[in-house]
Amino acid sequence: MLCWAYNDLTQMLTLDTATMEFSVAELPRCVKALDCSFVVGETINGTPCVVYTMKFRVCLFLQTLDGDGVKRWARDKATSLDPQLDGVLGKLKGRYSELKVVAVRDGFAYLATSMKYRSDMIPSWVLSLCLETMQLEKMFQRPYECCVHPYVMSWPLSLVGNYGCFALRDGP
Repeated sequence: MLCWAYNDLTQMLTLDTATMEFSVAELPRCVKALDCSFVVGETINGTPCVVYTMKFRVCLFLQTLDGDGVKRWARDKATSLDPQLDGVLGKLKGRYSELKVVAVRDGFAYLATSMKYRSDMIPSWVLSLCLETMQLEKMFQRPYECCVHPYVMSWPLSLVGNYGCFALRDGP
């Protein structure tokens, strides 16, 4: 499933890659009203979701079916990442004023550190957040603040199995 925000960031366009059908849904109103950083994507099981950040707080909305079969947005999780950022970035955390959502793919939100006033002198960090456990991990540092678009691809078939001379052996 692929998701995009469109129509002045008020609606979500979804492509079901299994059936190749498009659908449109309204995004949660609070996301547009809050003037925050948000991205639409999908959870590990393919459920459409919206992840948004305000400073160092992250919130997750999931699209669910209510009793009448109508799709609605429900807030699933909201947490402050301050404590985790202290552990992941240490003293560097003080250099940044907020986190921005870069992408949401397969149950992970990719976040980037940002400063209120852009400076190319201070490098930024790209972090990954597991939406199931809300565990934050440092991925890599980028030399300056710029757009990042994660690209996720499957492993090449030549690297998937242990065959031939690379096979694991039982003992010496």
